[in-house]
Amino acid sequence: MSYQERYLAHQKRKKESLQGKYEKEKTYSAKEVKTVKEIFKNRNSSRVFNGESVDLKEILEMVETSPSSCDRKGVSYKIIEERADKDLLSGLLVGGVGWVNRA
Repeated sequence: MSYQERYLAHQKRKKESLQGKYEKEKTYSAKEVKTVKEIFKNRNSSRVFNGESVDLKEILEMVETSPSSCDRKGVSYKIIEERADKDLLSGLLVGGVGWVNRA
Protein backbone atom coordinates (compact mmCIF):
# COMPACT_ATOMS: atom_id res chain seq x y z
CA MET A 1 0.00 0.00 0.00
CA SER A 2 1.43 3.37 -0.97
CA TYR A 3 1.94 6.32 1.37
CA GLN A 4 -1.03 8.10 -0.21
CA GLU A 5 -3.27 5.02 0.10
CA ARG A 6 -2.36 4.66 3.79
CA TYR A 7 -3.14 8.33 4.36
CA LEU A 8 -6.52 8.04 2.61
CA ALA A 9 -7.33 4.93 4.68
CA HIS A 10 -6.49 6.92 7.81
CA GLN A 11 -8.79 9.75 6.70
CA LYS A 12 -11.61 7.25 6.07
CA ARG A 13 -11.17 5.66 9.52
CA LYS A 14 -11.12 9.10 11.11
CA LYS A 15 -14.30 10.18 9.31
CA GLU A 16 -16.08 6.94 10.24
CA SER A 17 -15.05 7.25 13.88
CA LEU A 18 -16.42 10.79 14.02
CA GLN A 19 -19.71 9.53 12.56
CA GLY A 20 -19.88 6.70 15.09
CA LYS A 21 -19.51 3.99 12.44
CA TYR A 22 -16.16 2.74 13.59
CA GLU A 23 -15.43 0.27 16.36
CA LYS A 24 -14.84 1.73 19.77
CA GLU A 25 -11.18 2.58 20.31
CA LYS A 26 -9.26 -0.05 22.26
CA THR A 27 -8.75 0.86 25.87
CA TYR A 28 -5.76 -0.34 27.84
CA SER A 29 -5.62 -1.66 31.37
CA ALA A 30 -3.71 0.20 34.06
CA LYS A 31 -1.09 -2.57 33.95
CA GLU A 32 -0.62 -2.16 30.18
CA VAL A 33 -0.30 1.62 30.51
CA LYS A 34 2.22 1.23 33.34
CA THR A 35 4.27 -1.21 31.24
CA VAL A 36 4.42 1.18 28.28
CA LYS A 37 5.33 4.09 30.55
CA GLU A 38 8.17 2.06 32.06
CA ILE A 39 9.46 1.15 28.61
CA PHE A 40 9.50 4.81 27.57
CA LYS A 41 11.05 6.00 30.83
CA ASN A 42 13.83 3.43 30.73
CA ARG A 43 14.72 3.54 27.06
CA ASN A 44 18.11 4.75 25.93
CA SER A 45 20.31 4.91 22.88
CA SER A 46 22.47 1.79 23.07
CA ARG A 47 25.94 2.13 21.65
CA VAL A 48 27.50 -0.81 23.45
CA PHE A 49 26.71 -4.21 21.99
CA ASN A 50 27.32 -7.64 23.48
CA GLY A 51 28.10 -9.35 20.18
CA GLU A 52 24.95 -11.49 20.17
CA SER A 53 23.05 -11.59 16.90
CA VAL A 54 19.52 -10.26 16.77
CA ASP A 55 17.09 -12.07 14.50
CA LEU A 56 16.49 -9.87 11.45
CA LYS A 57 12.89 -11.11 11.17
CA GLU A 58 12.20 -9.83 14.69
CA ILE A 59 13.68 -6.44 13.86
CA LEU A 60 11.65 -6.15 10.66
CA GLU A 61 8.47 -7.13 12.50
CA MET A 62 9.07 -4.35 15.03
CA VAL A 63 9.75 -1.86 12.23
CA GLU A 64 6.59 -2.85 10.35
CA THR A 65 4.36 -2.65 13.43
CA SER A 66 5.79 0.57 14.87
CA PRO A 67 3.28 3.40 15.01
CA SER A 68 3.60 6.38 12.71
CA SER A 69 1.74 9.61 12.09
CA CYS A 70 -1.67 8.77 10.64
CA ASP A 71 -0.43 5.19 10.04
CA ARG A 72 1.30 6.47 6.90
CA LYS A 73 4.63 4.69 7.50
CA GLY A 74 6.42 7.64 5.91
CA VAL A 75 9.89 6.30 6.73
CA SER A 76 11.75 3.78 4.63
CA TYR A 77 14.66 1.57 5.62
CA LYS A 78 17.41 -0.43 3.99
CA ILE A 79 19.21 -3.44 5.42
CA ILE A 80 22.98 -2.89 5.37
CA GLU A 81 25.09 -6.03 5.80
CA GLU A 82 28.21 -5.50 3.67
CA ARG A 83 31.29 -4.19 5.49
CA ALA A 84 32.06 -1.63 2.75
CA ASP A 85 28.52 -0.23 2.97
CA LYS A 86 28.77 -0.01 6.77
CA ASP A 87 32.10 1.82 6.41
CA LEU A 88 30.49 4.33 4.04
CA LEU A 89 27.49 4.78 6.31
CA SER A 90 29.73 5.22 9.35
CA GLY A 91 31.43 8.16 7.65
CA LEU A 92 28.12 9.78 6.69
CA LEU A 93 26.31 9.53 10.01
CA VAL A 94 26.98 12.22 12.57
CA GLY A 95 28.03 10.32 15.67
CA GLY A 96 28.11 7.01 13.81
CA VAL A 97 31.86 6.68 13.66
CA GLY A 98 33.10 3.66 15.51
CA TRP A 99 29.86 1.85 16.26
CA VAL A 100 28.06 1.22 12.96
CA ASN A 101 30.23 -1.79 12.14
CA ARG A 102 29.41 -3.33 15.51
CA ALA A 103 25.66 -2.87 15.11
